[in-house]
Amino acid sequence: MNIKTIGAAVLAGAMIAGCGKNEEPKQEDVMAVSVNGVKLMQSAIDADVEKIVDAQKGKIPAEQLEYAKQSFANQVVQGFIVENALVAKAKELGFAVTDADRKEREEEFLKAVAKMPDAPKSVDEYFKKFPLGEERARAEFENGILIDKMLKAEQAKQAKKDY
Repeated sequence: MNIKTIGAAVLAGAMIAGCGKNEEPKQEDVMAVSVNGVKLMQSAIDADVEKIVDAQKGKIPAEQLEYAKQSFANQVVQGFIVENALVAKAKELGFAVTDADRKEREEEFLKAVAKMPDAPKSVDEYFKKFPLGEERARAEFENGILIDKMLKAEQAKQAKKDY
């Protein structure tokens, strides 16, 4: 066998192996933003946007869908940046979430949503129905408590300085 025959056989094999595969090559996932070492990947943004759009169940007019998706993506990124920067600062300052903090926030939350149609009977029920997933809901709930503790402490400190 000569080199041309081997080359032709390899080329033919490659062409045959590629037949029937009409899928586009997957693009490599890219990091969209990083805050204090916590990364937000483009695939996560895209997944969140799709979940948000799905949760809207056709309430977005077709001619506004692309604009809405871009707006949702911007909100996801902005929320990620703010939440992670504030959580990092709260932890740096020594704040932590206690069971008492969780219980207080649960009571506040349930009281706030009590009169809404289909109001959840517990935060666990709310977490399970959260459009971005139960795990994400729990993390955002915890982070919200931590951020609020830090902000309240900082406000109290500032109020003392002002008087």
